[in-house]
Amino acid sequence: MAAQPPYGYKKDPNDKNHLVIDEEAAEVVRLIFDLALSNIGVVKITRELNKRGIMPPSIYKASKGDLRFAKLTETRRQMFKNYDIESWNTVTVGAIIRDMVYVGDMENHKYEVKNYKTKKCTKVPKEEHIIVRNTHEPIISRSDFEHVQELIRHRQRPSRHNHPNLFKGILRCKNCGRPLNLYYNKRRSGKMVWRYRCVGNFVKYGLDDEPNTIGYLEIYDIVKSKLKELMKSLKLNSDEFINNIVNKVDTDEHIKVLVSEKNKIVTRLNTIDSIIIRLYEDLVEEKLSGSNYQKMLDKYQDEQKKLNSQLKEIESKLTQENKTEANIETFKQIARKYIDFDELTPEIINNLISHITVSHVKVINGTKFREIKIIYKFIG
Repeated sequence: MAAQPPYGYKKDPNDKNHLVIDEEAAEVVRLIFDLALSNIGVVKITRELNKRGIMPPSIYKASKGDLRFAKLTETRRQMFKNYDIESWNTVTVGAIIRDMVYVGDMENHKYEVKNYKTKKCTKVPKEEHIIVRNTHEPIISRSDFEHVQELIRHRQRPSRHNHPNLFKGILRCKNCGRPLNLYYNKRRSGKMVWRYRCVGNFVKYGLDDEPNTIGYLEIYDIVKSKLKELMKSLKLNSDEFINNIVNKVDTDEHIKVLVSEKNKIVTRLNTIDSIIIRLYEDLVEEKLSGSNYQKMLDKYQDEQKKLNSQLKEIESKLTQENKTEANIETFKQIARKYIDFDELTPEIINNLISHITVSHVKVINGTKFREIKIIYKFIG
């Protein structure tokens, strides 16, 4: 563990190697993540914290009597007289919303000393970090943390054209799996027509000499219409809502079948245990010869082994089905927040949709046809 606990935590007075929540600072951490979950960027979060007059981590720790931070704060005041050290900055906020410590995990081996004489540290690649899960109480739920990381990856950045780009990082070409990027064509009239275009080369795939493109307004209207339909069914009947996305009826029936199979296997295993005990008793009482005992024992133990293997497989499937049920509930909770939405927003798109596949246009019997499939978060 680092010498100083991360913001939002303090060292356990009974165990210096264990973190406990510092509730006052933890409230600020929760606020930061709440703002991030609303798809508010680091710059605006920083402004909001400063607007509310919330002390940044170093000033907060110094105010709580931490002599190390009190000394550090004073040194900074002397060195950076033209810099406001008592305000939040985007680097600090960005570090907090990416830190796994807030879900109860410790991420170690982030730096390494390459030269022990100079003690110079270098960053270790992310994939080489050592993560120890559930070492302390979380401030943020794991699902919220992962959701924020997803929003960061698809964060809308200002563009030169200032045109909304709601589906950035969301649209994928069904044919090659590559993203569709936003671009525009300028008509002779001066009007700009915005479209999404696959970055792949379709000549290479032998599909067409034209790229896979779709109009911005076309995909907007399609997604809006499909989400409106889902929200309507959620409002009227939440079961119908789920059945529109996943075949929940089949899922429930599948669970019943799995439970029934599991019960049969458990019953048979208990029966085999009883049979093996009786066989041993018959052997002891000399009602059964040693060779016959071994032959029958081998037979039942083989069956036992096969049944235990089947039981393990069924339990694994049941665990997966139960996860599906939990994911459905999570999706429903998030969807209810947007049940009466008017227009699509980055928040709605990023909270409900994982990605959207767009196929190349095909002409069937003289009619143009395109397949568009929305993959929802949590449930697919």
